[in-house]
Amino acid sequence: MASRPSLVAELSCTPVGTGSTSTSELVAAAVKAIRNTKGVKCMVTPTATVIEAEGFEALFEAIRAAHEAMAGAGARRVISHIKIDDRRDKRRSAQDMVAAVQRHLGEP
Repeated sequence: MASRPSLVAELSCTPVGTGSTSTSELVAAAVKAIRNTKGVKCMVTPTATVIEAEGFEALFEAIRAAHEAMAGAGARRVISHIKIDDRRDKRRSAQDMVAAVQRHLGEP
């Protein structure tokens, strides 16, 4: 991985046109695709997946892979929402960001 600060992104892919209200199987396909992308780590939450990457190439490859995997798993339409935190003054992981808030809350 490159020596630039980490990127932390939130990705939410919504499948449309599946004929079902259940999305977990399609989400699993997207998460597998992210996990198979070199240079990224991810954390699944109930409404989105947080992706950490060292650079934009790896990040956008993971996003593309997730989007395509969901379509390949049966979604006739995929709507993806992306937020990117590009902090350049210091390296921070998603866990560091959560821990900073917890410290302010007085939590361990």
